[in-house]
Amino acid sequence: MKHLLKVVGITLVACFAVMMVFYCIGVYGPRLEEYLMEKKGEKILKIFSDRQIAYETAAKQDYFGGKTPEETIALYRKALVAGNIEQASKYSRVDLQEKELAGFKEALKKDGNLNYTISYVDSVMKNGLKKCSVDNIGCTFAYSFQTGKSTTTINGKVIPTDGVEGMSLELDQNPYTKIWKFVR
Repeated sequence: MKHLLKVVGITLVACFAVMMVFYCIGVYGPRLEEYLMEKKGEKILKIFSDRQIAYETAAKQDYFGGKTPEETIALYRKALVAGNIEQASKYSRVDLQEKELAGFKEALKKDGNLNYTISYVDSVMKNGLKKCSVDNIGCTFAYSFQTGKSTTTINGKVIPTDGVEGMSLELDQNPYTKIWKFVR
């Protein structure tokens, strides 16, 4: 009997504890959820802030490029011709340099040279028009030209689309160093 009372007592205490947990979740759950979301938001903002600070610090020290878009393009092409992919990638905006370097490495692995990229730059500079579009962040120069109308293939039929295919080189001026950088 004593044992039965002990088991019943423990069961009642356990049931009471479970009911209290559910009660607390019901009462405090929304506040807890709000608190957790707030902490998650703070963490995300901290990560973003740290990345922004790192970007700005690097951009303030980035002097790779020219005082004009044309000078940056010429330096970029010269580095490509010399096979200096590390140097060529530094003519891109600091947050794009690793991706650019990886692209050069892939091109070298695939083709064994950078002739396609050099030819692309040459074609755009020879055939393209220099345009400047002013927006809230400054001036972007794009050397571009139309290579033909865009098409798509559906069920084996080539269908023209509204767009046009083209080639371009886009550069922005680093706001800290006033050096022109590739943005694509």
